[in-house]
Amino acid sequence: MTDQWAAPREVKNAYHTFTYPNTINRCIYDSCNRYIGKWSGTSSRCTATSPGSIQIECQDGSLFWYSGEVMKLGDGYKLLKKVAFLD
Repeated sequence: MTDQWAAPREVKNAYHTFTYPNTINRCIYDSCNRYIGKWSGTSSRCTATSPGSIQIECQDGSLFWYSGEVMKLGDGYKLLKKVAFLD
């Protein structure tokens, strides 16, 4: 039996995680691990009352803004906050 533990998953703010050009083509999944699309390359800065946002381009070409936490998931990132219109 091994005494090694799996590495804990890091939870990060979406605005600070998605930086150009490093994450421009990374896949993004919703809270149920369904593929949503990719980061469009656009983001808005943090303020005193907002944690910052990123713009996500869906498979059908539509765009939406997401503000919240993300977690690294395989080849992409998972949104930890539910997005109402995706359910």
